[in-house]
Amino acid sequence: MTRPSLTYVDSTILLALISAGPTGEAVRRWFRLSTDAWISSEIALTRTLMNLPSGREGNRDGQDLLRALHAGVAIRPLPLRLLCSTPLPHRRTRGAPEALAITDALELASARLWRCRWLISNSESLQEAAQAAGLSCFGIGAPPAAAPTATATVGD
Repeated sequence: MTRPSLTYVDSTILLALISAGPTGEAVRRWFRLSTDAWISSEIALTRTLMNLPSGREGNRDGQDLLRALHAGVAIRPLPLRLLCSTPLPHRRTRGAPEALAITDALELASARLWRCRWLISNSESLQEAAQAAGLSCFGIGAPPAAAPTATATVGD
């Protein structure tokens, strides 16, 4: 019996997994069709919980998140050796345009440590850092709306 490939999903994907709208639908479609095992970390789960709305809507989202986790997204603890390693990989990664936030750096380090085949994130900075670190990565969801551009028309 072969072990499924691991795919790391960050907090943006966990949040989209329980969100309404086209991005949420796209993430749920990928989740259903994927043959890889989706894993995430405690840091991603914490970030997701912090971004849930408060009140009645937040309770529903929290229940949806629990269902999604029960359905197949494994949450792994951050490895102790990752937390004890110095320096943490939040400094500028070669090829990345800017330094990562420490939480993004921990998510990237977790994906690398667990030898995930893919890193899925809707964060451009995390995607760029993952690619610079040699991981295959992509985002899931509707493309961002294009910024309106001013067009000038030249008359006769």
